[in-house]
Amino acid sequence: MASYCNIGDIARVTLPDGGIRDFTDTSISISFEESYPDCAVVTIYFTYSYYHSYRREIISRSGYSSVRAPVSGLRINPNRNDWLEAYCRGRATPGFPCYPPNWFKIGDLSGGDYYVSVSDIENISSTDEPERRLIITGYSGTTLYNEIVESDDYSVECIKSCPEGTIDCGDCCLPCEPTVNSVVDLRMLVASLR
Repeated sequence: MASYCNIGDIARVTLPDGGIRDFTDTSISISFEESYPDCAVVTIYFTYSYYHSYRREIISRSGYSSVRAPVSGLRINPNRNDWLEAYCRGRATPGFPCYPPNWFKIGDLSGGDYYVSVSDIENISSTDEPERRLIITGYSGTTLYNEIVESDDYSVECIKSCPEGTIDCGDCCLPCEPTVNSVVDLRMLVASLR
């Protein structure tokens, strides 16, 4: 994640499509995230651990399962200690539809008496091409931009904010007092011409 501009600056970002956006919640952070389209078939890889009562030790095993994207978590079912579940759009079983996101059983765990933990998702792969998402986050932590993009090409220009006692005219800063006095003088001149 790259950070740009100082607090109070305007961050002018040229996006990969050539569009230009100005952000005032500076400094900004820019990152890219790959994600698969909704309902794409993906294979997730994970590790789980269990306590083997006969051997009296914790053993770790690796596993994988095919599900429908997006996938945002794994857990051991709180009511069935031997079910592994993924928060996704369903199992990737031929003929089954893509469901709304929920916890779906993706496998039976075997080999132990008591399951201790399951890792987060270690890897995701798919025959589908992932989408590349550009994410811009402001200083406050607010997501300012979150869109799918075609490339990683972007640029950032930091526009310094005007100091106190000046007026921002877009591309320059004018001192307030002389500017206001000049405007008052012009109004008086125009009024005298009537």
